[in-house]
Amino acid sequence: MNHNLYRKENILHRCERNPIITPQNIGLPYPVDAVFNCGQTTYQGRTLLLLPVAPAHGNGKPAMYVATSENGVDFEVEPEPFITSLNGLEPDLKLFDEWPIDPRVTQIGEWYYIIRPIQPRIGTACIMERTRDWKKREYLGCVALPCNRVSCLFPETFNGLTVRVGVNSGSPIRRISCTGEITNNSLPHRSTTSGRKRKSGRPFRRKPHAAGSRFSMG
Repeated sequence: MNHNLYRKENILHRCERNPIITPQNIGLPYPVDAVFNCGQTTYQGRTLLLLPVAPAHGNGKPAMYVATSENGVDFEVEPEPFITSLNGLEPDLKLFDEWPIDPRVTQIGEWYYIIRPIQPRIGTACIMERTRDWKKREYLGCVALPCNRVSCLFPETFNGLTVRVGVNSGSPIRRISCTGEITNNSLPHRSTTSGRKRKSGRPFRRKPHAAGSRFSMG
């Protein structure tokens, strides 16, 4: 081990301007209670953040706004939200999409893939959407059943497969799953890791839903 590496001061430096977007400086046309962890990428040569924002005084539910910057310090925040909820794209899942926060953004080719958590009763799951232009978004489906949180895609493929890594809610265990071309019919709903069980001793299983969805979260 190179112990001198940890004594060097040229690895990371905090920006002296401390460019943190706060409820006080975000510049939205309504009072803001909190700005949560954002997703990050670059778009057309600019730094792009996907900011989850909670309105003040319980006036509505969180939404995600696009903020862009030429220098990574001074950001312009779009006045209209980019993500509010599934908005009826998947009625069964909309029940669990009332708190859209914690996005993870990965660019693959011309597409930007967004994975974010939803909150079913039995534990956190993850859904995925994508966009080309940060104006419209396409809902792709659920990519991780409970209990998984803050999954993300690798930006490169491995042997032609797209790889997703996830974190079990309340557990340090990381899980990895793979799929080919990303479409609605090829999403990796479950990890390649097996043997995880509920507290009751029964494994999680996908099962038919009365409304016709691919799985049940109840």
